[in-house]
Amino acid sequence: MSLRNLNLGVRALAAALALALVCGFALAPAAQAQSSSSTLSGKATDADGSPMPGVTVTATVRNTGLTRVAVTGADGTFRIAALPVGDYNVTAELQGFATVSVENVHLNVATERSIEISMRAASVEETIT
Repeated sequence: MSLRNLNLGVRALAAALALALVCGFALAPAAQAQSSSSTLSGKATDADGSPMPGVTVTATVRNTGLTRVAVTGADGTFRIAALPVGDYNVTAELQGFATVSVENVHLNVATERSIEISMRAASVEETIT
């Protein structure tokens, strides 16, 4: 084998290695996107179906007590990402409205679960003495 053929072989090997590294780095974000977590999203509305901004939405894992909180935006929507897979109890609270509880919300791997929350005005009890 001549020195020239050996030089071409080394160059070809270096080019193949460089291509493999570039492909590996290009595919890394796709591998990271495959997650073992889940996302909870939804919308809070009033009795007329109008969006409810400012609602505090709390998702609590039933077996561990882990909580994550989000507040609805101007359009009444919320999104809580990177939640562990499992069963959740979800509460929605806003001053002047009754607290809404949604129990047994199951989140699966790498999915987004959407729920609708209908807020009702709180009933007020007065005592006059």
